[in-house]
Amino acid sequence: MWLNLKRCGLFLKDCKREIVIIILLSVFSTIVTTITPSVNGSIINRMLEKNYKQVIILAIFGGILHLFYTIFNMIISKNYLTFRKNIVLGIRKKVCQSILNFDIDAYTIDGQGTIINKIKDDSRNIVVFLNGLKESILAAIANIGILFYIFFLNYIIGICYLIAIILLIIIRYYGIKKSIYYTNKSLEIGDQNSTLIGEIIKGAKDIKTLKLKDKFLKKADNSFDKVSEYEYKSNIYLEYADKISSFMESVFSGIIIIISIFLIKNNLLTISNFIIIFMYKVSIFNISSKISNVMHNFKKFSLSANRVFSILDYKKEEFGTKKLESCKGNIIFKNVDFYYDKTPIFENFNLKIEENSFVAIIGKNGVGKTTLFSLLTKVLTPTKGDIYLDNIKISELTEESLRKHISLVTQQPYLFNCSIKANLDMIDDNMDHIKEVCELVGLDKKIESLEKGYQTVLREDGTNLSGGEKQKLAIARALLAKTKILLLDEITNNLDTETIDSIIDLIEKLKGKYTILMITHNLDILKFADRIIVLDQGKIVGDDKHDTLIKKNKFYKELYRGNRL
Repeated sequence: MWLNLKRCGLFLKDCKREIVIIILLSVFSTIVTTITPSVNGSIINRMLEKNYKQVIILAIFGGILHLFYTIFNMIISKNYLTFRKNIVLGIRKKVCQSILNFDIDAYTIDGQGTIINKIKDDSRNIVVFLNGLKESILAAIANIGILFYIFFLNYIIGICYLIAIILLIIIRYYGIKKSIYYTNKSLEIGDQNSTLIGEIIKGAKDIKTLKLKDKFLKKADNSFDKVSEYEYKSNIYLEYADKISSFMESVFSGIIIIISIFLIKNNLLTISNFIIIFMYKVSIFNISSKISNVMHNFKKFSLSANRVFSILDYKKEEFGTKKLESCKGNIIFKNVDFYYDKTPIFENFNLKIEENSFVAIIGKNGVGKTTLFSLLTKVLTPTKGDIYLDNIKISELTEESLRKHISLVTQQPYLFNCSIKANLDMIDDNMDHIKEVCELVGLDKKIESLEKGYQTVLREDGTNLSGGEKQKLAIARALLAKTKILLLDEITNNLDTETIDSIIDLIEKLKGKYTILMITHNLDILKFADRIIVLDQGKIVGDDKHDTLIKKNKFYKELYRGNRL
């Protein structure tokens, strides 16, 4: 808990003035609150003595105290809201920043639903905690001040109240402890629910066609039932603790009345002081509920803070400090090993790619073709060995220097849920450049035929475009980035012949201007590649042009099937 508070405190560097004001005014406010019961008690005593002049003076004094109390709390609230805003804003920004700095393995620690819940719900719970903490602490301190005054009036009654408070806190604490346990359980299942709902939305088409609706709905129902059950248990323990505490307050009220009668009969307590003591019994018993609220808020804070800060603690990508302003496009893999879950993908792998060359990479599924691209873009890190970009180890380059020179287009590129123009101008906002690149990839006529042209909003993941149009838009985005190296991963898969031919024409235009690495099994593309790298079990078993490989390489012949590999 204290570590989490300390980590929240790191976001308060610019709020030192507000914190000092809050602390000072909270002290003054507590002093005023502590004095107030004494003033009220004196008013009652003076009323009983029929000393009305002093009653008026004390009443005016009490009003002035209340005025100061109100002003102090208004200033406290203003400064509190300022530093609360800074904490929450800082946490949310830091968490979002961390998501894009994860090492690739970190994305498998939590599902998408879990990460979203942590950012959205748990960061909000921290805000709720901060708000409740301020109110509960101030109220608890004020009521403790009243308890001191009652000790001053009669220590025997004061001891009785103190015993009652301790017992009530114990009862409430047990309820809080059990409640937090089940809250944690409900959050864990809730995270799974969010991930499951995401799968249902994304896989709705397959779920329907494979007749899996009943299975997924049953799975969702079971999960929702568990969440509801845990939430019910979390709330019922709090309710039980609250009801038992209320009953115990009534019991102690009766005990205190009996003790007070005994004290009055023996001239150990005046009737006026009894009236004061009994008048403040609600405030005294509130001490247990306020302290319990503080404990509950701290428990919930720790739960939410642990979840939020766990994101910040995920393993981050590591980059170097060297900068590479311009890139020729030379690539070298030198003695590279890479293991995935202790399974070797590459061992002592070596490969050299010359600038402005077009290299095709082929091989059966699972031989490491896509892994090669992930290693080059530093999405994955070699277990051993080095990768060089223009004779500089990519591990020594800054993130900016590495990624501004390499663009990757995948088999299923992700398009953002915004307009076509917005998808492109986030790379380059020059409209002339955008139209030029769209014309180059053969997409300009299609875009202009749309009712809203470049302002056409793409549905989530570009579902209102065909597969070929999505690929062309992704290629246009990569070209706008003006990177020297283009990595194309199976971009012609599942496309019609006409679209494949247009992409081939595009690659021919780009050839010689970029270093292009392309994973492909299309024979027409392989025929004009400068080199074809044939991979098998993480090793290069062929490295030449198509004509030579088709004659001499047995593995290449084995992969050859009609017009495709």
